[in-house]
Amino acid sequence: MGDIGQIIKILPPALADKLRLHTLSFGRLNELRLRVGRNVTLIYDNKEIMYDIKVTKDCIMKMLELASNYSIYAYEQSFKQGFITIEGGHRIGISGHAIIENNVIKNFNYITFLCIRVAHEVIGCSNKVVDFVYGGGIDHTLIISPPGCGKTTLLRDLVRNISDNDRLHINVSLIDERQEIAGCYMGIPQNNIGRRTDVYDGCPKDAGMMMAIRAMSPGIIAVDEIGGQNDVQAIKYCIACGCTIIATIHGYSLENVMNKPFMGELISSDYFNKIIILSGRMGKGTVEQCLNYREQHS
Repeated sequence: MGDIGQIIKILPPALADKLRLHTLSFGRLNELRLRVGRNVTLIYDNKEIMYDIKVTKDCIMKMLELASNYSIYAYEQSFKQGFITIEGGHRIGISGHAIIENNVIKNFNYITFLCIRVAHEVIGCSNKVVDFVYGGGIDHTLIISPPGCGKTTLLRDLVRNISDNDRLHINVSLIDERQEIAGCYMGIPQNNIGRRTDVYDGCPKDAGMMMAIRAMSPGIIAVDEIGGQNDVQAIKYCIACGCTIIATIHGYSLENVMNKPFMGELISSDYFNKIIILSGRMGKGTVEQCLNYREQHS
């Protein structure tokens, strides 16, 4: 579980004092952005606050040293992905001048922009869809949501709900490519993902799904933001092996997702049956629709 102290301790003391983060409510703190030569900005209660504080290169470097426990080299692999995860599951996105080899980012030699995304769990938020997910037995489930409408938060709590269910006794493999669901820090999940969940942290989705099938004997594989052809092939393989898939995807409607490359086949061919559609209409995580695809199209 996160707290404000985990954010404060990666800030240079002078900056932490000026921002007075200790006076803010952790639950309402969303994001902190630092850009060299520009003002520090904070997203609090989903509103932007701009401070009269200019960010320096030294400030950015000091934050990276603090976030990496003065071992930036040890986080080189994470830097290649554009972020590092700190205690509490909070994620620091990085950008600047990238070193490119064969069209692949190898590292950054100048990091001049940071975005601290504050991790918040919403324990129990999946309760509103549990009856639908459990009803008739757990089936392959797809959560459709526009960006920023709570799909990752819902997936995390749904994994916890299933994993902790002592009547089901289901082992879950969580493929956490972007380190946002479990929020692992030094390999240890910082978020509550349940007692029977194993995590592939920072692992590409397709590779993680295949490894889970070979190594961990999961009853369920949970994966966030599917979409590529490799994801689709891995999902088909896992389903053929008898594993249930719970996944999320960016989208605004079922029709919108069906028109995405490779995705229409996954749904229309009965791979995914249970569909949950989210929006931000009444705040993050608004459940617009829960539908059984087979019933709708039988």
